[in-house]
Amino acid sequence: MNKMLHPYGSEQALADAMLAFERRAVAFGFRPALPYDKRKRIADRPLSPQAMEILAYLRRVQDANVYEIIEATQLREFIATNTLNALIHRSFVEMSRFERNITYYRLKEQSE
Repeated sequence: MNKMLHPYGSEQALADAMLAFERRAVAFGFRPALPYDKRKRIADRPLSPQAMEILAYLRRVQDANVYEIIEATQLREFIATNTLNALIHRSFVEMSRFERNITYYRLKEQSE
């Protein structure tokens, strides 16, 4: 059986070409903006009060695990872990060490 290769080569290349086509259509006014392009970028969003509370605590103690953060901030466990993950994603916090199955976090040093 003769297999024909797609001219774009891969699914990702095809998806990129289709997205570029749709964005050109938006630029020419043929269609409304794509939902993805309307979303605010994560870096543009302000920090939540929970995130500010965790950052303030980490500033005081330098190094803490999630259990210490929960105890000090009185946040629910799922809120604290989700907020920590968001802070890691936004490059405010990093994992400092992993000791006896517990991860410790610290503020990430900002380079200027």
